Amino acid sequence: LVAALSADALRDPNLAEILRTRFFGPRADAIVARVERAVERGELAVGIDAAMVPVLLTGSLQYLWVVRGRRLDEADLARVVDAVIGPHFK
Repeated sequence: LVAALSADALRDPNLAEILRTRFFGPRADAIVARVERAVERGELAVGIDAAMVPVLLTGSLQYLWVVRGRRLDEADLARVVDAVIGPHFK
């Protein structure tokens, strides 16, 4: 469904705006906020680019769906998280 909506959004600027403001944007903002809170609590090292975390996480998911034709499993998720925040994880 998300892939179909994303494809439709490429052709429909109104749909793209709705998806950005009501779906993708708020979810990305929530991830950024959680990462920032984790940094404040000392769970993640200062210096992690919180704004890039949802980009890398969702991009990985889309890559596996579209390019590899499979869903993200637990092992993939662990590898992605390690790649995104592993060097900054305390």
